[in-house]
Amino acid sequence: MAATLACDSESPWPNGERVDDGRVFYYWDRRRLRDWTFPMFTFALRVVINAAALWVAAYLLDGIVLSDNIATILLVALVFGLINALVRPVALLLSLPVLLLSLGLFTLVVNAGMLALTAWLTDGLSIDGFWPAFLGAIIISLTSWGLSSIIIDDD
Repeated sequence: MAATLACDSESPWPNGERVDDGRVFYYWDRRRLRDWTFPMFTFALRVVINAAALWVAAYLLDGIVLSDNIATILLVALVFGLINALVRPVALLLSLPVLLLSLGLFTLVVNAGMLALTAWLTDGLSIDGFWPAFLGAIIISLTSWGLSSIIIDDD
């Protein structure tokens, strides 16, 4: 006799699917599963997307050197993501008058600064000056935007 676990009492398949693992039939609700797994999965996916964007920038530009070790690249991407999440909003707030005067173009300089800060904090990334950081920030922004729009579903 198969055991059954229903997520809601209204219906045996409440916005979920019936799953058969060979022994037990059970039902799961995608929304409930997504509540705790989706943020962790999305975070890991964003780190991988940042790593891919960093690799593309290092591949296209001579002034950016990225480590060949995958673990180091993922660590650099994690640090880059944390800097963008924690330091970048403060930098944007402090540079608000310049951002307004430049009609937002100064954001590119702030992004270059965040990339340079990442290179300064990690050993797996090195940047040879302002212009490679500036162009690398543009490439990283475009690459991560493109990959995120294709891969991550933000319902």
